[in-house]
Amino acid sequence: MILGGGAYVDWDGPCSPPSPPGNLLTAMYPNDSGTTWTVASKDHLEVSQARVVAYCIAAQMKDGTPISLDNYKIVSATSAVAAHPTQQVDLPAGFTVVGRGARANLVTCCLRVIRRLG
Repeated sequence: MILGGGAYVDWDGPCSPPSPPGNLLTAMYPNDSGTTWTVASKDHLEVSQARVVAYCIAAQMKDGTPISLDNYKIVSATSAVAAHPTQQVDLPAGFTVVGRGARANLVTCCLRVIRRLG
């Protein structure tokens, strides 16, 4: 079971141009079964190649058996669309937070304006 993790976005490596625009970390979260840790990043306005390094913290019982699914929960929620979205998740009774993650659902949209002549 994955208890948590982290990530690093390397956008200023040895092959990068001087003063590259950079990348932002946009996701860092476990899958619903706690077996995969996903990370993602993106550039903004200017193309900026990067490498993402992911880390995860995994656990098992002392005897090597997996942690029982009855003792492990992933609780998630999605916020409404907003300029500065926030979201809170409540734990089931008897559980303690040992890890967390997040993902920015980036939406690209465009507005098309048509001017009627005449």
